[in-house]
Amino acid sequence: MENSNYACAVGKIRALENQLLRNSDFERLLEVDNAGDVLRELSDTPYGEYLSRIKDVNEFELLLTEELKRTYNLIRELSLHPEITDLFFLRKDLHNLKVILKNKYTSTTDEEHLIDLGLFPLPVLKEMVAKNDYSKFVNPIIIKMINQAIGQFELTGERTLIDFVLDAALYEISLETAERYRNRFLEALFKLEIDTINLKTLVRFIVTKRDKRYFKDVLIHGGYLPYEFFLREIGDNEENLPQKVHKEKYVELISYKGNFSDKERNISFLENYEKIINLGINHWEKKRSFSYLEKLIDDFLIEYLKKAKYIPFGIEPLIAYLLAKEMEIKNIRIIIVSKIAKLSSRTVQENLRGTYV
Repeated sequence: MENSNYACAVGKIRALENQLLRNSDFERLLEVDNAGDVLRELSDTPYGEYLSRIKDVNEFELLLTEELKRTYNLIRELSLHPEITDLFFLRKDLHNLKVILKNKYTSTTDEEHLIDLGLFPLPVLKEMVAKNDYSKFVNPIIIKMINQAIGQFELTGERTLIDFVLDAALYEISLETAERYRNRFLEALFKLEIDTINLKTLVRFIVTKRDKRYFKDVLIHGGYLPYEFFLREIGDNEENLPQKVHKEKYVELISYKGNFSDKERNISFLENYEKIINLGINHWEKKRSFSYLEKLIDDFLIEYLKKAKYIPFGIEPLIAYLLAKEMEIKNIRIIIVSKIAKLSSRTVQENLRGTYV
């Protein structure tokens, strides 16, 4: 989706990319003694602008939130295709809806995980849920899926179904938009995200022995790995899963009906999936944690986003920068929380994501 009208916008993004934190910066943050020192080390970065507003180290989320808001506002300002960039604001709306719906239907009061960065202010979303009226969402797919999520939760009591049904709505809309604009970069990104979400879900169901009756309800359609692959594998145990992903490479190689370059690209994705599953399951077996699986997936997606560095004109560098900034903020949060909890640097480093620069 090359567009020379993005020349100025991409030029600005390239300058901002130089301010993103590098691996060496995170290594330096890991070496300091405490969370207060981490904040002081950030004083010469874009986050330093907000340090004077923090009275206590436990208020660190303020500077992360403000920097993320600034980034989102910048992308909205630079974008010539709001229908595309709004997909990423919609992610925040649907995240907030998940939290608000769970608060309503499970009598919880979780306000901490709400993010005021979507297309709708938080009070508007809360009013929608209170009145059970979602007509302000223009896209009928969202309205349909919100009602489906509520219905499935009321029927099963499985609160995680709310998450998966709304994720399915997000990716259905995202793929349709990317295809309509013929944006191969974003289409591939969304497909990779769908695959990795489904693989993560599959691993969780298998190794934690969750009720498999709900598995088909939490799968997202539209990725590179066929829906049937996941339905086949849910009957197996975790020892077989890496081999099944390995075998899928050759099934794809033989049966793929697209052109050769597409086939080769998809096979390389499957090789990455095999590595993610192998290492993720190994870590689970040792530490009973999915944290490393999440890290491997984030690293894989960041590597894909780096392709945008070689796109001179277009919306792709804007989207890649936005997601890179989100990953950077995740890394800063991991380090600060670890310093407050007095975790070892080695443990923290294992969970840090790769950087965009």
